[in-house]
Amino acid sequence: MPDQTLRDEHQQTAQSAADTIEAALRRWRGNGAGSSVTSYVAHSVDHRWERPRIVVGLNVDEALALAAILTAQLHQP
Repeated sequence: MPDQTLRDEHQQTAQSAADTIEAALRRWRGNGAGSSVTSYVAHSVDHRWERPRIVVGLNVDEALALAAILTAQLHQP
């Protein structure tokens, strides 16, 4: 297990990523306010300590739209 300083750095990076995704989702949804849809998990039983996870809460329509966007990007030259 990494030392506390390294864990803190990973948690700060994960929180920054969650904040970035949160802002992008709000712009995509067309609103600047509302409830939070992202958070970070400092650790997971399925992943190592140095790999904090970002949790994103989307409704079904948003999840399908995001999947379509990501799939389309994969197929771009």
